[in-house]
Amino acid sequence: MESNIKKTFRQAIKNGTGDAILILQRNPDENFDQAIIEACNHNLAYDPQCEGVRSDYLLEILSLSKNKDMIENNIINNLRLSKVDNWDIAQLFELVKCLAFAGNKEAKKSLYDRYLKNLEAGYEFVESGELVELDGVEGLGYSAEILGRHLRMNSDFWVDDSLIIACTEFYPDSEPEKFLFEKSKTNDDIKTYLESIAETKESIAQRESPPEVTYESISALISRGKSVPAYAGRKLSHDDLVRFSIDFENDRNKEGYESYLKIFSRIKYPGNIEYIIKFLNSSNSRVVFYAASVLSKEKNSAIRFVIDNNGIEFLKDKVTLFVNNYNEQDTVLLLNIFACLENEDDIHSFIGDAIKVFENNTIQNPSILFNKLYRSNHCSICRQAMIKVLMSAKDISEEILQELLYDSELEIRELAKNYEREV
Repeated sequence: MESNIKKTFRQAIKNGTGDAILILQRNPDENFDQAIIEACNHNLAYDPQCEGVRSDYLLEILSLSKNKDMIENNIINNLRLSKVDNWDIAQLFELVKCLAFAGNKEAKKSLYDRYLKNLEAGYEFVESGELVELDGVEGLGYSAEILGRHLRMNSDFWVDDSLIIACTEFYPDSEPEKFLFEKSKTNDDIKTYLESIAETKESIAQRESPPEVTYESISALISRGKSVPAYAGRKLSHDDLVRFSIDFENDRNKEGYESYLKIFSRIKYPGNIEYIIKFLNSSNSRVVFYAASVLSKEKNSAIRFVIDNNGIEFLKDKVTLFVNNYNEQDTVLLLNIFACLENEDDIHSFIGDAIKVFENNTIQNPSILFNKLYRSNHCSICRQAMIKVLMSAKDISEEILQELLYDSELEIRELAKNYEREV
């Protein structure tokens, strides 16, 4: 059975919070290797596309582990064996690159081995700039040759010049284009790679601009039941927005409600705001989401009436209603809403909405809610936003402040250092 300290560590390393490093420092005799291996081999960030990888943080943790060499070998071998192109392998490439930079020769070999496996059956093609970062034009040449060979076998595959740009950034005097051009004279794979880049550039140049956003074009989409772009409201003129609000309030076609609400979800509604309230009871979750987004921009007694006269089950997906209609006692209500959430995505959505509420209102003790959210959240973007609110209110505990100095997000570490200097 896992001990409490190991459970706490496992949650901390998943969250990317600094208490993982502090636990290692304070418990040198404990073995946390399994949790460290899991975190190194799997990107545990909530949204890796936005948050990226936690390589610096994980390497710091790795340096404090009981069996550092064993874990390094595990990471290196798993990179070779990973067949799927996902955020886990992106993290493995980054970590193994760092080990190679530190002088681990087997790590460097593993990077080249896995890139070569891109050509093998059963292995998804993983595009990676690590070889370029590690070895400059030599790494670029190897990558270009593999990419060119793959292009010759897969006509629907395409490449851009991102690796060439990366090489120029990492090695400004390397002249990567000249290097590849000379190589292409005797290497058909590199020649194919350069030809594909040229084709991609030409295709981008010929790409048509998106259609203009007008009252007529958006009306046509609505009438055909097509999706309306989320940015439409910000592109339309005020007069067109007023026309759409009139259309919406007079349209009895339920199929169009979602599109109308989507138009106004990012801007202030120019019509009768109380008309929107009834859509909070829709059976269509997207209609409810957009209706709550529209209402979140208004301070209105009718919206406050909705908050005061409905229970947690009704309010749990409508927290944005509090943004401009918050009362001090609502912190307890938000705590109760949070307590009933179990789904990870629902929790993340709640945290994002709660941040908007607290950013838009002067709240004396945001830590009452945010301390709980801090421990229940593995999104560094949300964590940074919460920390800024806590620091602004000067309501951050010494315990959390010390953890922030070791956070997986380097910007959060800087926030903590600056806060310590100023307070």
